Amino acid sequence: MRRRLKAVMQVFSCMGVRWVGYRVRRSIEHRLGVLERRLPHATWDSFRLRAGSPARSFRPAFRTRPPLHFDRDALHVLFQNEPESSRDAVHRQVTELLSGKQQFYSGRLTEVSWPPEWHRNVIDGSHPPQSHFS
Repeated sequence: MRRRLKAVMQVFSCMGVRWVGYRVRRSIEHRLGVLERRLPHATWDSFRLRAGSPARSFRPAFRTRPPLHFDRDALHVLFQNEPESSRDAVHRQVTELLSGKQQFYSGRLTEVSWPPEWHRNVIDGSHPPQSHFS
């Protein structure tokens, strides 16, 4: 009991009264199901915009915006002005990766295979255990 009280006091001192109060309120709301009643379970398709809603004015912009929020022409010009040395460096790194080698943290070039085994320790070749840390 004393340990638990000490832990609670430590949470209050580290996180503050406002944060603890917020988390307690959210926990109570979650247990009582307030959030589910406040936001009904439905798909986004079931929500319709009302006439005169400002969101309707954004629809044409969403249809005509460039993919991934960038202008392809401007990006192409930007890449054309890129120095040759950086292009060569990127080309070299891609070629090395496709051949199964990669440089980690400015160290030596290491065999990683293709496709890379990201979970393998590159120094000793071991794999981590298949159990989750939790």
